[in-house]
Amino acid sequence: MTPRPNNVGGDVGWHFFSGGPGAPRYGDDPTKHAVDHDSEAFVREALQNANDQGLDNGDPVQVTFRFVTLTGEEKERFLGSLKWVDGLQERLSAVSAADRGRRYEDLLRRMDDADAELRLLIVEDRNTTGLTGRWGEDSNYAALVRDELYSSKQDETAGGSYGLGKSVLWTFSGASTVVFNSRLADADESSKTQRLVARSKFPTHELPDDDTTYQGAGWLCVPKETEEGVQPESLWGEQAEQFAENLHLQRPETSGTSAMVVEFQDPTRDGRPDIEDLADEFVEASVKYFWPAIHRGDLKVTVETPEEIHEAEIEDVPSIRPFLECYKARYTDSELLEDPGDVAGLDIPLNIPPRADGTEVPDGS
Repeated sequence: MTPRPNNVGGDVGWHFFSGGPGAPRYGDDPTKHAVDHDSEAFVREALQNANDQGLDNGDPVQVTFRFVTLTGEEKERFLGSLKWVDGLQERLSAVSAADRGRRYEDLLRRMDDADAELRLLIVEDRNTTGLTGRWGEDSNYAALVRDELYSSKQDETAGGSYGLGKSVLWTFSGASTVVFNSRLADADESSKTQRLVARSKFPTHELPDDDTTYQGAGWLCVPKETEEGVQPESLWGEQAEQFAENLHLQRPETSGTSAMVVEFQDPTRDGRPDIEDLADEFVEASVKYFWPAIHRGDLKVTVETPEEIHEAEIEDVPSIRPFLECYKARYTDSELLEDPGDVAGLDIPLNIPPRADGTEVPDGS
């Protein structure tokens, strides 16, 4: 039977591959690299990804975690812009009917209930590179939006190498769907427009009256016919701005990326935690893992809820204070530890081996 059309043309819609040219690369099976995906891990990975894409201009990377809740008409408008009925609902229903997709049953009921709260989490970073590059080339855009377990970092010092950290975005989405809106740092001032695309990660599936087996990954995009097959093209300019506004994903006029987790959930919990409690957890996790960068002024983290704005301040996390005091006193002249709380320092000679190309390196300490 002929596969269903994937909206190839100038219109925005969801495109799912069924194999063939242009399909994304899968570097490995993500389940082999499973990590403890709790809210703390989510914050750690999200901040690491943003920090790795920071611009070398002396200004701090700024990250905001923003919770948005929608019901009624607002929820209906959001789902309309997400092309829920036209692109995702039928596929999730098909996946849910299979044994491997039962977890989507509750999601489908909640989406149909106008009074059921839809919870969104937006991770917005500023002073970062943005989603640069194209679909058909190795870039941070392709690594995030196209490939699985492929990574494209700014330099060799960046944390992480397999592209696994980004997987938390979809792990924490009850709809397995994430929307990206970005402004590119390398764009000309005259063309610094927004770039928007969404990606879903479902199990492989078949639709009713369609014998085609579709891959799990799908894109909200402008599908474009090329010599290599269909490629999901990003939305740009006014079109991207209009979708961003309808999806509550507007960005400030600065380079960086906003990632929206659709129907945010913590997969390690049975219920839905209170948003204010989540905000406190996000602040604590931010300080716990990134207090040196926050202390140096290289990173600023804010958590916004419908009720309040929370700043990630080191002083508000008592468990970090001893580490901070030790860090501040790291240049002490004392060489002995005498009383509890003392900090001492010693210069230790270090013989550094030659570089890989044989170049000698001076010894140090």
